[in-house]
Amino acid sequence: MAIDSGSAGKGVNFNRGVVKRLYDALNRRDAPAIQQILAPDLEWWFHGPPSHQFLMRLLTGEQDSSFCFLPHSISAFGPTVLAEGFDQSRSIAWVHAWTVTDGVITHVREYFNTSLTVTRFGNTDQSDCSGITSPHCPSVWESSLPDRVGKSVPGLVLAIIELDSSLIYLITYLFLISFALLVLPMGWSWMWDLLPGLDQLFESSV
Repeated sequence: MAIDSGSAGKGVNFNRGVVKRLYDALNRRDAPAIQQILAPDLEWWFHGPPSHQFLMRLLTGEQDSSFCFLPHSISAFGPTVLAEGFDQSRSIAWVHAWTVTDGVITHVREYFNTSLTVTRFGNTDQSDCSGITSPHCPSVWESSLPDRVGKSVPGLVLAIIELDSSLIYLITYLFLISFALLVLPMGWSWMWDLLPGLDQLFESSV
Protein backbone atom coordinates (compact mmCIF):
# COMPACT_ATOMS: atom_id res chain seq x y z
CA MET A 1 0.00 0.00 0.00
CA ALA A 2 1.65 3.23 -1.16
CA ILE A 3 0.90 6.54 0.55
CA ASP A 4 1.94 10.07 -0.35
CA SER A 5 3.54 11.48 2.80
CA GLY A 6 1.85 14.79 2.06
CA SER A 7 -1.49 13.25 3.02
CA ALA A 8 -0.58 12.88 6.68
CA GLY A 9 -3.15 15.55 7.52
CA LYS A 10 -3.04 17.33 10.87
CA GLY A 11 -0.83 14.80 12.63
CA VAL A 12 -0.97 11.40 14.28
CA ASN A 13 -2.89 12.57 17.35
CA PHE A 14 -5.59 14.06 15.15
CA ASN A 15 -5.81 10.91 13.02
CA ARG A 16 -5.95 8.68 16.07
CA GLY A 17 -8.74 10.84 17.44
CA VAL A 18 -10.73 10.41 14.22
CA VAL A 19 -10.54 6.63 14.55
CA LYS A 20 -11.43 6.74 18.25
CA ARG A 21 -14.53 8.81 17.44
CA LEU A 22 -15.49 6.23 14.82
CA TYR A 23 -15.38 3.37 17.35
CA ASP A 24 -17.43 5.43 19.79
CA ALA A 25 -20.01 6.08 17.06
CA LEU A 26 -20.04 2.41 16.02
CA ASN A 27 -20.70 1.21 19.55
CA ARG A 28 -23.48 3.82 19.95
CA ARG A 29 -24.90 2.74 16.57
CA ASP A 30 -24.84 6.44 15.65
CA ALA A 31 -25.33 6.30 11.87
CA PRO A 32 -25.09 10.08 11.17
CA ALA A 33 -21.79 10.35 13.07
CA ILE A 34 -20.41 7.29 11.27
CA GLN A 35 -21.32 8.75 7.87
CA GLN A 36 -19.45 11.97 8.69
CA ILE A 37 -16.26 10.07 9.48
CA LEU A 38 -16.24 7.50 6.66
CA ALA A 39 -15.70 8.45 3.02
CA PRO A 40 -18.66 7.49 0.79
CA ASP A 41 -16.26 5.56 -1.47
CA LEU A 42 -14.48 3.80 1.41
CA GLU A 43 -12.02 1.16 0.20
CA TRP A 44 -12.45 -2.09 2.14
CA TRP A 45 -10.24 -5.17 2.44
CA PHE A 46 -11.04 -8.14 4.71
CA HIS A 47 -9.01 -11.13 5.86
CA GLY A 48 -10.69 -13.72 8.04
CA PRO A 49 -13.68 -16.06 8.22
CA PRO A 50 -16.77 -14.68 6.40
CA SER A 51 -18.74 -15.14 9.62
CA HIS A 52 -16.54 -12.45 11.23
CA GLN A 53 -17.56 -9.61 8.89
CA PHE A 54 -19.22 -7.77 11.77
CA LEU A 55 -18.19 -4.30 10.64
CA MET A 56 -19.60 -4.73 7.14
CA ARG A 57 -22.89 -6.07 8.48
CA LEU A 58 -23.11 -3.21 10.93
CA LEU A 59 -22.46 -0.49 8.37
CA THR A 60 -24.70 -1.97 5.69
CA GLY A 61 -27.53 -2.71 8.10
CA GLU A 62 -27.60 -6.32 6.93
CA GLN A 63 -28.35 -7.52 10.43
CA ASP A 64 -28.43 -6.26 13.99
CA SER A 65 -25.17 -7.41 15.52
CA SER A 66 -24.30 -7.32 19.19
CA PHE A 67 -20.58 -7.25 18.39
CA CYS A 68 -18.81 -4.23 19.87
CA PHE A 69 -15.42 -3.02 18.69
CA LEU A 70 -13.57 -2.11 21.88
CA PRO A 71 -9.96 -1.28 20.94
CA HIS A 72 -7.27 -2.58 23.26
CA SER A 73 -4.84 -0.13 21.65
CA ILE A 74 -4.85 2.52 18.93
CA SER A 75 -1.50 3.37 17.32
CA ALA A 76 -0.91 5.98 14.65
CA PHE A 77 1.90 7.06 12.36
CA GLY A 78 1.31 9.41 9.48
CA PRO A 79 -2.11 8.81 7.90
CA THR A 80 -2.18 5.17 9.05
CA VAL A 81 -3.97 4.23 12.27
CA LEU A 82 -3.82 0.69 13.68
CA ALA A 83 -6.43 -0.50 16.17
CA GLU A 84 -6.38 -3.87 17.91
CA GLY A 85 -8.97 -5.57 20.07
CA PHE A 86 -10.15 -8.90 21.45
CA ASP A 87 -13.64 -10.29 22.05
CA GLN A 88 -13.32 -12.64 25.01
CA SER A 89 -16.73 -14.30 24.64
CA ARG A 90 -16.07 -15.24 21.01
CA SER A 91 -12.28 -15.75 21.26
CA ILE A 92 -11.81 -13.33 18.37
CA ALA A 93 -8.77 -11.10 17.95
CA TRP A 94 -9.06 -8.32 15.39
CA VAL A 95 -6.91 -5.60 13.84
CA HIS A 96 -8.04 -2.63 11.77
CA ALA A 97 -5.63 -0.65 9.61
CA TRP A 98 -7.28 2.68 8.80
CA THR A 99 -6.14 5.42 6.44
CA VAL A 100 -7.19 8.94 7.44
CA THR A 101 -7.11 11.71 4.84
CA ASP A 102 -8.02 15.26 5.91
CA GLY A 103 -10.11 14.01 8.81
CA VAL A 104 -12.00 11.39 6.80
CA ILE A 105 -11.36 7.64 6.77
CA THR A 106 -10.77 6.56 3.17
CA HIS A 107 -9.45 3.01 3.53
CA VAL A 108 -9.72 0.11 5.98
CA ARG A 109 -8.13 -3.32 6.15
CA GLU A 110 -9.67 -5.83 8.56
CA TYR A 111 -7.82 -8.82 10.01
CA PHE A 112 -9.53 -11.40 12.23
CA ASN A 113 -7.62 -14.07 14.17
CA THR A 114 -4.50 -13.12 12.26
CA SER A 115 -1.01 -12.33 13.51
CA LEU A 116 -0.22 -9.08 11.72
CA THR A 117 3.16 -7.44 11.25
CA VAL A 118 3.25 -3.96 9.75
CA THR A 119 6.39 -2.69 8.05
CA ARG A 120 6.86 0.92 7.08
CA PHE A 121 9.16 2.13 4.33
CA GLY A 122 9.92 5.63 3.10
CA ASN A 123 9.80 8.91 4.98
CA THR A 124 9.85 7.62 8.54
CA ASP A 125 9.92 10.29 11.22
CA GLN A 126 10.19 9.43 14.91
CA SER A 127 7.74 12.24 15.70
CA ASP A 128 5.15 10.55 13.49
CA CYS A 129 4.98 7.51 15.75
CA SER A 130 2.44 7.05 18.50
CA GLY A 131 2.00 3.95 20.59
CA ILE A 132 4.09 1.56 18.51
CA THR A 133 5.91 -0.88 20.73
CA SER A 134 8.75 -1.99 18.46
CA PRO A 135 12.24 -0.72 19.39
CA HIS A 136 12.64 0.06 15.68
CA CYS A 137 9.65 2.41 15.70
CA PRO A 138 8.21 3.55 13.34
CA SER A 139 9.34 0.78 10.97
CA VAL A 140 7.54 -2.19 12.54
CA TRP A 141 4.29 -2.84 14.40
CA GLU A 142 3.13 -6.26 15.58
CA SER A 143 -0.24 -7.40 16.85
CA SER A 144 -0.10 -8.57 20.46
CA LEU A 145 -3.45 -10.31 21.02
CA PRO A 146 -3.64 -13.37 18.67
CA ASP A 147 -2.17 -15.61 21.42
CA ARG A 148 -5.41 -15.17 23.36
CA VAL A 149 -7.39 -16.95 20.63
CA GLY A 150 -6.21 -20.31 21.98
CA LYS A 151 -5.18 -21.79 18.64
CA SER A 152 -2.64 -21.16 15.91
CA VAL A 153 -3.52 -18.31 13.56
CA PRO A 154 -2.11 -17.33 10.15
CA GLY A 155 0.49 -14.59 9.91
CA LEU A 156 0.48 -11.73 7.44
CA VAL A 157 2.73 -8.76 6.70
CA LEU A 158 1.31 -5.38 5.71
CA ALA A 159 3.87 -3.14 3.99
CA ILE A 160 3.16 0.58 4.02
CA ILE A 161 5.26 2.60 1.59
CA GLU A 162 5.33 6.35 2.10
CA LEU A 163 6.53 8.39 -0.86
CA ASP A 164 7.30 12.09 -1.00
CA SER A 165 6.31 14.10 -4.06
CA SER A 166 9.76 14.16 -5.68
CA LEU A 167 10.05 10.36 -5.50
CA ILE A 168 6.60 9.94 -7.03
CA TYR A 169 7.63 12.26 -9.88
CA LEU A 170 10.85 10.28 -10.38
CA ILE A 171 9.03 6.93 -10.53
CA THR A 172 6.54 8.37 -13.01
CA TYR A 173 9.35 9.80 -15.11
CA LEU A 174 11.25 6.49 -15.19
CA PHE A 175 8.06 4.68 -16.16
CA LEU A 176 7.55 7.05 -19.08
CA ILE A 177 11.11 6.51 -20.27
CA SER A 178 10.73 2.71 -20.01
CA PHE A 179 7.47 2.91 -21.92
CA ALA A 180 9.13 4.95 -24.65
CA LEU A 181 12.03 2.51 -24.96
CA LEU A 182 9.96 -0.67 -24.98
CA VAL A 183 6.80 0.31 -26.81
CA LEU A 184 7.31 3.24 -29.11
CA PRO A 185 9.16 2.66 -32.41
CA MET A 186 11.20 5.82 -31.93
CA GLY A 187 11.97 5.04 -28.29
CA TRP A 188 15.48 6.53 -28.19
CA SER A 189 14.41 9.81 -29.72
CA TRP A 190 11.53 10.07 -27.24
CA MET A 191 13.96 9.51 -24.37
CA TRP A 192 16.26 12.30 -25.50
CA ASP A 193 13.27 14.60 -25.96
CA LEU A 194 12.17 13.92 -22.38
CA LEU A 195 15.53 14.29 -20.65
CA PRO A 196 15.75 18.11 -20.83
CA GLY A 197 12.60 18.36 -18.72
CA LEU A 198 14.10 16.46 -15.78
CA ASP A 199 15.57 19.53 -14.07
CA GLN A 200 12.31 21.45 -14.43
CA LEU A 201 10.40 18.50 -12.98
CA PHE A 202 12.44 18.42 -9.80
CA GLU A 203 12.50 22.22 -9.48
CA SER A 204 8.70 22.27 -9.53
CA SER A 205 8.49 19.57 -6.84
CA VAL A 206 10.73 21.41 -4.36
